[in-house]
Amino acid sequence: LDLARSGVGRFLLIDDDLLSIENLCRHQCGMADVGRFKAQAVADRIRLINPLADVQVHSTTLERLDPAVVEAFATAQNQQGERLPTLLLAAADSRRADRYGARLAAQLQLAFLSIGLWERAFAGELFYWHPDTPMPCYGCAFEGLGNEVSHRAEAKRRFYSNERELAALDFQPGIAIDIAYVVQVGLKLAIDLLNRHNARHVPRLLGHLSQYTLVCNSNDQLLGGEAAEIFSHPLQVTTSVQVSYRQDCSACGWSP
Repeated sequence: LDLARSGVGRFLLIDDDLLSIENLCRHQCGMADVGRFKAQAVADRIRLINPLADVQVHSTTLERLDPAVVEAFATAQNQQGERLPTLLLAAADSRRADRYGARLAAQLQLAFLSIGLWERAFAGELFYWHPDTPMPCYGCAFEGLGNEVSHRAEAKRRFYSNERELAALDFQPGIAIDIAYVVQVGLKLAIDLLNRHNARHVPRLLGHLSQYTLVCNSNDQLLGGEAAEIFSHPLQVTTSVQVSYRQDCSACGWSP
């Protein structure tokens, strides 16, 4: 929705999840959309911001979608016959899904951006790639980093308790105000990536942030556990994490 407010007018939304009550503390849709596919609910909200927006919806996962659908969207042209700028923005629950999106982006020569949240949204991560300049791809980066840096959850988790244990249960979910801080930094990168060939655009973050950037909400161990120790202060945005190429990477085609 913030991209729509920023002037982005074309969207291909891919998500197979339904909006649940428990999602409302961190989702831009509301009670009226509970039970609907998230992608369809967001599409309707985009059209309330920009009735002329081109919004295509597929209530499935990216892995199950025919890649030709993404290719058709990405190769669309304007009236002058110029290819429209396109970004593959990944916000899945796992690296496996984001890695698939990154490979598809590399295959189609699209800019790629992953926005991910760590446990309880105490911090998050951003990773970008584009085909204009040689740089490691998502597969390269996380093949090398492994789990040494990132504490991003690999899948959704459910927590159960009985009434006797409930009083002792101390759990704080990631809420919208924490998620939004990470996402807003990511969306500034998204705007830069979409406008990287626009001579009139002044980049906000592209060229200033490293490919793999960590964004911290809180460095308190009560929220982030031992992983919070890597941040020196709350609201920290790192610029020092470097990623390297993986030998003979099949996604970006790099080889020594």
